[in-house]
Amino acid sequence: IWCSPVIPMTGNAAMEILQIARPIFDKHGFEMTISMTMITRRAIDCVIAISYDKSDPVDTQKALECYEELIRANVKAGYIPYRLGIQSMEYMIQKEDVFWDVVRDIKKVLDPKGIFSPGRYCR
Repeated sequence: IWCSPVIPMTGNAAMEILQIARPIFDKHGFEMTISMTMITRRAIDCVIAISYDKSDPVDTQKALECYEELIRANVKAGYIPYRLGIQSMEYMIQKEDVFWDVVRDIKKVLDPKGIFSPGRYCR
């Protein structure tokens, strides 16, 4: 599983993303692996990977808990992911956000029976 926040192109932001991730990885018992790629003169794309044994249900659950905590901590710090997996939509849909109100309304018009992407792009 990977988390991909975009951060400003500053040394402080790079250090902060490490300071956010390290204790979460330590808490859940995973080795932290992270890559940082300069995507513009102002932004860095981080890929923070959680490597685990998918055949082990306990390890899988620990990885999902680590991922959830990592996403929430990054969003709280203002580091929004550039991409989410389908298991992650709920972390980005804010309860009181006009954007998601508009998305919901558009989805109701275009897909009144909820056939396309059920449970996604809505609260």
